[in-house]
Amino acid sequence: MNLDKILLLNKRQWKENNRSYQIGLLAITGILLFLFVVTWHWRASFAGDVHRGIFLIGLFAGGCIFGSSLLKDLTHPSKGMWLMGIPASAGEKVFIAVMYATAFYIVAYLSLFYITEGLFLWIVKQDGSPIDHINLLHNGFYNFAFTFVNFQLLILLGCLSFRKGALLKTILIMILYFFISYNGNNYLLMMMTGEKTINGGGIYNYFQFRHHGENVYVYLSERIQTIVSVFFNSLIPAVLYYIIYLKFRETEI
Repeated sequence: MNLDKILLLNKRQWKENNRSYQIGLLAITGILLFLFVVTWHWRASFAGDVHRGIFLIGLFAGGCIFGSSLLKDLTHPSKGMWLMGIPASAGEKVFIAVMYATAFYIVAYLSLFYITEGLFLWIVKQDGSPIDHINLLHNGFYNFAFTFVNFQLLILLGCLSFRKGALLKTILIMILYFFISYNGNNYLLMMMTGEKTINGGGIYNYFQFRHHGENVYVYLSERIQTIVSVFFNSLIPAVLYYIIYLKFRETEI
């Protein structure tokens, strides 16, 4: 990859979509403020750290829309000719798309979220109702970043795989996958262990079952969990990135 071409692609991406990005920032800010106000006004009805929930809603909902917009023209050959005609390799174009869908969006969203939350907390504080800032490092919550990267790569892959309704089809497939894998995992564990009260768990992580009316959790060893984390946080993104590259090359041909 040529660094000069990547910088030019980045400059072109920013200039051509600058207005859309500004509108998107305003829209996300408005939605975040609305959710903050709703959860604060009816705070007696919401338990737990609701700001984390708001953070994840904005991150994934806004991220999938933003990510799908990066390659939306490729679903229409006549509109995608400009992208194919840019004097840059497929690898350079894919790199810019992935960087914008993941790193750029995470940094921009984090900045926007903290600014919006800070403004909201300042307003609430004037009313005498102090609320703490969200702590993204508490209890390993920062792992959302790895999940988000895989999520965005799947969105980009879906945009290259479907011509119509790419975003909707990709999300539906992901929902179906998680539903089948979650229930299939529980059913497989029931068969392997003979324990019929298994009622939840995570793939390659843990499972829970009922014992005398209480949920009992069984976790993998710390060493195996580390190996699994490396696999999901490093190898899967690399594989998805390469598949996106191949699909993009296929589109160019």
